[in-house]
Order: sequence, then structure tokens, then C-alpha cells
Amino acid sequence: MANETDKKRKRPIQYYASTLFIVIFFVVLEIAILATHVLWISRAVTVINLLLRLLSLLVTLYIVNQNYSTAYKLAWCIPILLFPMVGGLAYTIAKSRRFHKRATQHILKIDRCVLDAMPKTDDDVPCETLYGKENIKNYLKARSFQMHRGDKVTYYDMADKMLKDMLSDLESAKDYIFLEYFIIQEGVMWNSILDVLKRKAAQGVDVRILYDGMGSIRTLPASYPKQLAVHGIKAKQFSPFVPVLSTLQNNRDHRKITVIDGKIAYTGGTNLADEYINEVQRYGVWKDAAIRMEGGSAESFTRFFLSQWHIKESNPDKDFTRFFGKYNKQYTKEAVIPYACSPLDDRSCAKEVYLQVIQGAKKYLYIMTPYFIPGEEIINALKIAAESGVDVRLMTPAVSDNKPIHVVSRSKYDTLLDSGVRIYEYTPGFIHSKNVVCDDVITTCGSVNMDYRSLYLHFECGSVIFGEETAKAVKDDFLTTQSICHEITKEELRQNGLFKRIYLALIRTFEPLL
Repeated sequence: MANETDKKRKRPIQYYASTLFIVIFFVVLEIAILATHVLWISRAVTVINLLLRLLSLLVTLYIVNQNYSTAYKLAWCIPILLFPMVGGLAYTIAKSRRFHKRATQHILKIDRCVLDAMPKTDDDVPCETLYGKENIKNYLKARSFQMHRGDKVTYYDMADKMLKDMLSDLESAKDYIFLEYFIIQEGVMWNSILDVLKRKAAQGVDVRILYDGMGSIRTLPASYPKQLAVHGIKAKQFSPFVPVLSTLQNNRDHRKITVIDGKIAYTGGTNLADEYINEVQRYGVWKDAAIRMEGGSAESFTRFFLSQWHIKESNPDKDFTRFFGKYNKQYTKEAVIPYACSPLDDRSCAKEVYLQVIQGAKKYLYIMTPYFIPGEEIINALKIAAESGVDVRLMTPAVSDNKPIHVVSRSKYDTLLDSGVRIYEYTPGFIHSKNVVCDDVITTCGSVNMDYRSLYLHFECGSVIFGEETAKAVKDDFLTTQSICHEITKEELRQNGLFKRIYLALIRTFEPLL
């Protein structure tokens, strides 16, 4: 009896010893597994670290060997090398081919189909209206843009003046109305246009609206095309916004185009929203410019619209001839070359146009632009023109809708002033006009800003106008506006303190990415 009692008393000790051994075994096993995981993760992290650093190095070498401007290369290389764990990967995502090669060929095929449907112009015949500026015509012709002679051009120094004529022209439409805009916003301006579009659609006019998915993301609901379809109006969003990191988010449709029956076209800086006609003022008085073209140049804008409208269609082989050959030839002394540019271009067409106008200036060169980050080529061209005796003047806003870009724009003033360029800031508010006028004979007007996004990333459009009448109107507008501007001086810029100068130096490094 005593032995059995002793055994019972000893069992718990053996039991607990065995249990303790099992617990210790599993704890050690867990520690070993955990240590293995930590070691594996550490090695994996090391491998990933090395791969990301290698990617950043390869990306940096790739950028250095590309045909980019020095400023653009530095703007990417510096952050990539400072943050190699994320820099190379960020560039790979942000700058992976914007469009696949197959998609690019498809888009170019659509444009070629539309271009083949257009009547050919006689732009090979010598034209006195070019005033010796044949080089610009030849360049744009090589890029497949046609010159139209004798078109009637009307320049508007404010968008509200343009709206009155546009509404009248829309009422006269018989065949089709095409609108392509970066921003459309419901309000006085758009509602007045939409009322006309609804009536014309009810009359059987082919009404189409193309607006940018990013530009209008806060101004129109996603269902807006369906809402317009109820009224017989066809509408599309260009590249609707998708909340993922994608290069396509950078390639926006920034064009401003209205085409009526292939006879009349409008372009310029004006979007279809109330702030452009000063019904709403967020940045003071909004000054914008636009042009109306009556004649063959309207057919070029028809081409730009149709190419963009059909950009995602699988079969571009359509008969586009019905949209052309409708205008009555005008007999003015002016010639117009409409042009369009896109991120598919091997070179920036808009930048080359600006450069040729600047380099060809002999007497004066007046520029209005809301954003001024044009890159070193245009900066150097302006400096050379001023140093060669050309009266070079630049007008930008005193109040901007984009403060970082405004700061960078102002950081360019110092070097331009040193070369003799005169700079004016529009003090009543925000100037959104995108004009260049030169020597009383050549004018450019369109949607193209003098910044990296417009010149390299966006779909844009504009017109080069050869003629004294339009040049005089744009020049007079510049000089009139200059009287209410503030002229920037060297003394004013010297007031920047040390920290402000350091800040400007840093932010200028990354200007191509703004």
C-alpha cells in the first residue's frame, strides 16, 4: 500500500518532467524556425536591396544615354541615386513605354486614314504671305501638317468675346459639331453651349464631345456620356482616371478644339468653364486668348478631332471623306498651319515651332504664357535673341493656379534679365493665354504651355498664322495688357534671402518633373 502511494507521488514529477521536456522541445523548435525565417528574410531583403540598387544604377545609365535635355536627366538621376531603393523602380513605372509599339502603330494608322481623306492643299506654290518664314512651313509639312491660304482669322483677347461668336456659329451648324476640351464644367458657359448642342442634335446634326478624364474628373460625373446620349449627343472621356500608378495618367488630352461643319474652327487656351469667362474668379481676373479660323484650317482641326475620337477603335479603316471638302475658300492675305502634337512624337513638335519662331525673330518677340518652364533650349534661344538686339518680352501671371510652377518660373527671370529680356507679370490675376507674336508677321496661338508637360507629355494643338492683321491684333493685346502689368527688375530679385535662393536652386533641379 505504501509502495503504490509512493508511485502515485512520483508520477506527477515524471509527468511534469516529460511535459517540460516537450514544451522546451517545441519552444526550441519555434526559436529555430523563427531564426531560420529571420535569416531567410534577411537574406531575401539583402537580395531585394541589391536588385533594386542594381535597377537604379541601370536606369541612371539608361537616362544618361537618352536624348533628353540635361535638366531633365538631372531631375531624374539625382533622386534615383539619392533613394536607390525606390528611385529606379519609380522611374520604371512612371516612364515605362507610354504606349505599346502596337498601340502606337494603331494610333498613327488612324491619323493616316483621316489625313488621306483630306483634300490636299497647294502649299508647294510660293506664298508671299510667309514673309520669308518658309522654314516653319517646311518643317510642319514634313510632319504632315497642311498650310491653308486665305483663311479668315479672328483673334479674341478675352474668352467671353469668343463665346458670343461661338454660340452664333454653333447655331448655324448643318452637318456636324465636334468639341474636344481638357476641362468641361457645368455653369453659365457650358450650359449656354449645351443648350445649343441639344437643339442641333435634335435637328439631326452629328454632335460629338471628347473631354479629358483627368481634367474633368472634379467637374463632370462619370456617367456624363450617358446623360448626354439621352439628348442624341455622343460623348467620350479620353483616358478616364484610374486610381493606380500608371504612365497613362500623365498623357492627357489638353487640346481645345471646336469644329463646325469643317468650315469654322476655334482653338486657344480657353476651356469650357465659368472661370475662363470670369463668371467665377478664384485667381483674380482670368485672361485667356483664342482664335477663330474660317476656311481650310478647320479641316485640319477636324482631322485632329477624328484621330483622337477613334483612338481606341479596333478598325480604323473608315470612310472619313464625308467630313471634308465643305468650306468656302476665303481670300484674305493670311495663311494658317494648324498642328497637333502628342507623346507619341519622336520630338516635340510644339517645342520646335517655338524654337523656330524665336530663332527667326529680327525685330521683336512677345510671349504670353501661364507657365514658364520651357527647358534650356528655349531659354538659351531667348537669351541669344535678346543679346542679338531683338526686343524680347515675356508676360506671365502674378497670381498663379499652380504655386510650385510659379516659383520655378520666377527662378528663370534672373538669367533672362541679364540677357536683356523684359519680363512682366499680369497683376489683375491669372493670364492663361498661350501666344507668341513676332515681327508683325507671324503668330502662334493654341493650347501649348511653355512647360514640360505640354511640350512632352500631353496631346496638344495650335496654329501658326502668317499675316499682318492677326499679328497686329496679338501685338496690340500684349502692349495694352503690358500697361497693367508689373515689370520685374534685377533689384527686386536681389531681395531674395539666402534660404530663398537655396530653395529656388533645389526646386529648379526637379523642374522637369513638375
